[in-house]
Amino acid sequence: MKNSILVFGILISLNLFGQELTKKELKYIPKDFNESLIQLDKVIQDTTRAKIKLMSEDDFITQTHFSTGMWIRNYWLYNRYVFGLIVMQSDLRKDLILKGLYNNDDMSGVILRSYHRKLKGNDVDLEQQIKDIHQWYVNMNDPKWRAEQDSIAWANHMKQFNIGDTIAQHIYYERNWLGEPRKDNIIIAEIIDKTEKKIKIDIVSFGEETERNLVYEEIECDSIDCWISPYFWKNINDFEE
Repeated sequence: MKNSILVFGILISLNLFGQELTKKELKYIPKDFNESLIQLDKVIQDTTRAKIKLMSEDDFITQTHFSTGMWIRNYWLYNRYVFGLIVMQSDLRKDLILKGLYNNDDMSGVILRSYHRKLKGNDVDLEQQIKDIHQWYVNMNDPKWRAEQDSIAWANHMKQFNIGDTIAQHIYYERNWLGEPRKDNIIIAEIIDKTEKKIKIDIVSFGEETERNLVYEEIECDSIDCWISPYFWKNINDFEE
């Protein structure tokens, strides 16, 4: 089951090595799906476990895909090679392939989703999870379904932006062709109009940037009629400097 790419995950920092475990226990790679849930529970701190219980299932999956999910993919699911030869195969990956999962992203997602359900006392329902993933790939071959999902995702995303709101974004760009370090600048703007997928803004602050044309170029608007995609923008109340 995939999450919309328009959902912006604020990666929660799971301190995986906070428990009192030996090096051998920390390095242990689960041999099958059931062991993966047991091992994940061992390495996650009690305080983090409590936070996870307060999160919705989809929020947990989205916000851990590039943190704990990446850790699972890198350390539990990849085969190890030396000079092009496999020296260690992931038994966990083999087990998940036999269960009908073939992509490492799907595998880590199922492990995380199942862990969340187990932590909340809900039915893991692994079989249905795998069916949902297979159906997602079938649906992705249907242009009409993809268009509908894109429309739903944009509608949900645009709910956070209202005319009159103040928004902000970090922008990064090369200062010039000489290759000076990338510049980090915070731009603050007010929303003055919106459509289904775009917002019109009036820039309130260019931060420390004096060459304003660089800012307009970076956010892909002109100085007169600045309609932009809000993809990387956040409401000022949710913005982290």
